[in-house]
Amino acid sequence: MNDWIGFIGALLGAVIGGAASYFATKMQINAQQEASSQALQERNDLAIDAIHAFLSDEISYNAKKVRYLKTYLDKGYQAFKTEGTIVNFTKELKFSEYDVAKKELLRTNSILVIRTIQLYQSFKLIDRYKDEQLRDLNEDEFNFLRSCAPEWEKISESSFTKSFVSKKINDAVNTISRQT
Repeated sequence: MNDWIGFIGALLGAVIGGAASYFATKMQINAQQEASSQALQERNDLAIDAIHAFLSDEISYNAKKVRYLKTYLDKGYQAFKTEGTIVNFTKELKFSEYDVAKKELLRTNSILVIRTIQLYQSFKLIDRYKDEQLRDLNEDEFNFLRSCAPEWEKISESSFTKSFVSKKINDAVNTISRQT
């Protein structure tokens, strides 16, 4: 009889200990997920602040420099190739702030960051083909620039640092808050 009491006691102890361990582990996992989610949110907030504080002036400057290319891009690839010698881009674009911030931006996954990187890719593509070499764009590069051209126009027409970026930041913040 004592053996049975000992066995049942050991069994109950094991069940209670296992259940307590299960719930403690579950609480620990939830706490880690919460901390991870908070760290991700902080990283997104930091990237949005960096775009707003450092990159907005540089994006606005570059957009104003490349804006006139939209006229040529709207004509289509064949017309662009035909008139390619007319398109002469000799202006210097700025990338210094982006070069400093891009590693942090690449760690962040938000709509605003993706749009910002896409804008800079378009600026770098134009910069690569400057000095009358824009006619050498292939059709994929041309179509990419053509898809970015409306953004250049919006940026250069608006007061970028106040309205455009603020709107994009608010859009991104709203999207992020809906996702969480």
